Amino acid sequence: MLGAEPLVDSAANVASVLQQLRVVLHAVKAHFQEVEQVTGVGGAQVWALSVIRDRPGIGVTDLARALSIRQPTASILAKNLVRQRLIQVRRVPSDRRSVQLKVLARGEEVLRLAPKPFSGILPKALSSLDPGVSATSAR
Repeated sequence: MLGAEPLVDSAANVASVLQQLRVVLHAVKAHFQEVEQVTGVGGAQVWALSVIRDRPGIGVTDLARALSIRQPTASILAKNLVRQRLIQVRRVPSDRRSVQLKVLARGEEVLRLAPKPFSGILPKALSSLDPGVSATSAR
């Protein structure tokens, strides 16, 4: 049966993709747990802090773009960072709706302690997937 062979390959590829995803997700989870254990701040917050530090005065909309998240999510992240006294928010005088974000000394200390990379290990882990398997899973 000629038609059966691709199904076997497909099933093997699916199993391989699932196994690789499990490994990636476990690594991501472990990294973010380490970040939170070391700093007391969640991984996404550390990533946001690093973006704000690297781009002082960044607004919430640009922060959302940099993190590839929605603006309301970035706004919540920023509010949590302000509450923890890790960043400060300054209203733009010419447009009271806009704000500029800046990392405070306490935020700098969190970044100094935080395991790298700040963006987590997902981008690196995804790039290390077997290209043949990831190409197959994209179909």
